[in-house]
Amino acid sequence: MSLYIYLIFFIFSLAILFGPISYKKDTVSKLNKKEHPLKFLYGSAFLYIDIYRKTFLKGKKSNKQIKRQSRLSSLHVGQNPEALLYFDSAKKISFSILIFTFAMFIGLGYSLSLPENNEVTFIDRPPGNNGSLSEDLIANIEGETSHVTVNVDSKEYTFEEVLNIFDAARESIEISLLGDNNSFEEISSKLNLINNVDDIKTNWSFEDSQYFNYDGSIRYNNIPLEGVRTIVYGTLSFADYSAEITIPIFILPYESEDLSFNQELQSAIDTNNDSHEPTVHLPTSINGYSVSFFKPQNDLSPYFF
Repeated sequence: MSLYIYLIFFIFSLAILFGPISYKKDTVSKLNKKEHPLKFLYGSAFLYIDIYRKTFLKGKKSNKQIKRQSRLSSLHVGQNPEALLYFDSAKKISFSILIFTFAMFIGLGYSLSLPENNEVTFIDRPPGNNGSLSEDLIANIEGETSHVTVNVDSKEYTFEEVLNIFDAARESIEISLLGDNNSFEEISSKLNLINNVDDIKTNWSFEDSQYFNYDGSIRYNNIPLEGVRTIVYGTLSFADYSAEITIPIFILPYESEDLSFNQELQSAIDTNNDSHEPTVHLPTSINGYSVSFFKPQNDLSPYFF
C-alpha cells in the first residue's frame, strides 16, 4: 500500500516541479545562477506565486510579505523591492518542492526494496535456554485484517541433539577452565570455574576438595612435593538435559620458598578456616615463624608538618 502512496506523491511532485517549468522563461534566464542555483525550477515557482496572489491575496500583500520585502530592501539597496520579494519567494518554494520530491524518491526506493510478498508462513523458535518469544502479526481473514500476537515456545531438543551441542562446546569449555595454565598436565595457577559457555550452564566439583578453594585457586599447603594427580568434574546443563564431563589434571608442586608471603598467608587462611563460619581466624605462625597482625592507623603527622 505504501508503495502506491509514495509513487503517487512522487509523480505529483515531479508534475509540480517540471510541469510549468517554461513559465516566464525570459525572466528566469536573466537571473544570476550563482545567486539562484535552483532557477531552473523558478518557472513552476513563479506560476504558483502568481496563482496564490491573484486567488487569495487579490493583488495585495500580507503583513508578513511587507515586513520581508522591507528586510530584503535593506539588505539589497538600490534593487527593485517587488522583484526581491518575488525572487526570494521563488527560491524558497523551489527548495521546499525539491526536498519534498527527494523525500518521496527515497520513500519510493525503500518501498521497492521490500519483498513483494511479506506473508509469514513460519516462525523460528528461540534456542533451548532462551525461553519463549512473542511475535506481532497481521492476520488476513477473508479480506479482513486483524492484529494478533503469537507466542512461540523455545525449541525442544532430543538427547542426541544436546549431546552434539555438548561435544561441540567441549573444547571451548576446557580452554576457559584452564585460565592462565598451559595444559591440564601442568596446573600451577587458579582454575577458571566459569558458570556458562555458549548458553551451556556449567557447575564444577573436585575429586578431592583439599587441593582447591571454592573459587578454583590452589591450596598450596596441601600439594605434595612431587605434585598430585586428581580429577575435576563438570556438570553441563542445556534445555532439560545435563551431562557430566571428567577432566584429569596434574597439579605441579610449589616449594615454600617460591611462594610469596601473601601466598603463604592466603593458603594458611584457606586451609584452616571453614567457609561456612562467620569469622576468619588469622594464623599465628607461618613456616615456623610467629606472626601477628594489626590494622593500619591513619597517620596525620605529614599534614600537620
